Amino acid sequence: MSVERLFSLQGKVAIVTGGTGVLGSALARGLASAGARVGILGRRAAQAALVAEAITATGSAAMPLVTDVLDRAQLEAARELIVEAWGGIDIVVNAAGGNRAAATVNDDLTFFNLTTDALEDVVRLNLHGTILPTQVFGAAMVQRGSGSIINISSMAAQKPLTRVIGYGAAKAAVDNYTRWLATELARKYSPT
Repeated sequence: MSVERLFSLQGKVAIVTGGTGVLGSALARGLASAGARVGILGRRAAQAALVAEAITATGSAAMPLVTDVLDRAQLEAARELIVEAWGGIDIVVNAAGGNRAAATVNDDLTFFNLTTDALEDVVRLNLHGTILPTQVFGAAMVQRGSGSIINISSMAAQKPLTRVIGYGAAKAAVDNYTRWLATELARKYSPT
């Protein structure tokens, strides 16, 4: 059996949150090259269209979906568009995330004068921006009885490699949430 056939995603539908970013767009292109139809989720309409156009130019299927991962109504609307167009969702890649300068320590901004608002913004984007899409798109997978959810984290979750306190803490929470979710879904939905 060929590698292409062994790892084929032909007929599968994938959603990539943060699909307009560097990592998310690369993941979207990779999924498409393996045969998946890919929904490109991001807040920037022009960038989502560019990523989708690059994928469709290769003969694969992609759909730009202007969506904020922190807005349930937008996520639900994107889910409905994907399900209506392609019949369901098989894969969710949660690649949305990022950091804010105001949540990064430096010579002038120390741990002791970081604002709660800056830290909360980074935690909301990285943690809540992973949980909320999983709730919305995962529900469609549960209805179908199958699916794969992939959450993107960071080395900063395991080791304090840089000064990104909020980002590192949020990604550590994503790691923990991912393990919890795997256990919960297996407990509730896997055949015994």
